Amino acid sequence: MTVQTNGGNEITPDEAADSLFDGTDTDGGYISDSEAKKGLCNGESKAPMVEQKLYPDNCLRFDLVCCATDRGIKLNKCYGEFYGKQVTAIMGPSGSGRSTLLKILAGVKLKNIRGRIKVGNIDRTTKEFKCISSYIPHHCIISNLTVKETLRCSAIACCPPKYSEHERNKAIIKILELLLTSDIIHRKVYDLTLVEQRILCLAAEYLRNPKFIFIQDPLRDLGIVHQMFYLTRVRLLAQENVAVILCMKTGSSKATLQYIDNLYVLAEGQCAYSGHPNNLNKFFKDASDDPTFPDIHLGKFRNIYLFIS
Repeated sequence: MTVQTNGGNEITPDEAADSLFDGTDTDGGYISDSEAKKGLCNGESKAPMVEQKLYPDNCLRFDLVCCATDRGIKLNKCYGEFYGKQVTAIMGPSGSGRSTLLKILAGVKLKNIRGRIKVGNIDRTTKEFKCISSYIPHHCIISNLTVKETLRCSAIACCPPKYSEHERNKAIIKILELLLTSDIIHRKVYDLTLVEQRILCLAAEYLRNPKFIFIQDPLRDLGIVHQMFYLTRVRLLAQENVAVILCMKTGSSKATLQYIDNLYVLAEGQCAYSGHPNNLNKFFKDASDDPTFPDIHLGKFRNIYLFIS
């Protein structure tokens, strides 16, 4: 495999890694290791990437997950399974609990919850789980750094300390080939389009080599073309044996569902549907034809169905 430079020459990944950072940058100053460890890329330091021996399986299982606050019940006995190499979309109308469920599964929200969450067959512990997972909020990276400097900061902060500069640069080359294009590497982050900024967030988090990536409302404010462009990159990431879990609003374009492997629909804090998007029509028809199915649930599912389809 070779990498094409701006001049059209082809070089090996090792040569590309050696030449990626030469101590200077045309658009900004050299970023030292000590500066990068301060978290210049996004304002805070990250948990470093660790060897993933504690959780050999990247299947996330949850059962009877409940969450209640002073304002009422947010989640009521939710259950499901999310797998690696799959893109899962948690959807539902406003107030359905989709953001709450995403934050609970990511280990971001820890108060007023109960239930069981497992990675494979092992009970999840928040501290260890955060070392093999990433949570990407809605806001993007906005800084005066270039794309190259941002990825280097993330690599220094997140890769194991034993990694040499050459190994970190090889990791950056890999993520550039997977998610980004080489022509934006010297551009300032604030000059990128919104979809490019969000893909850069993905790239920076993937340098931690996570098994699970949780993304909060990634399609907000994106046009349909950019939505599909973003989701194609998400699918490429999932093929690297990563479980990608998205929190998406209902009402997203039907075209986006073709990139989803598992659709998890919430209604009033409960699971209304879990499965492949293509099976949603059959599920709703079977529920409508079932005389034993409670009318109150049928009305709830009908509203969800109209939102999504």
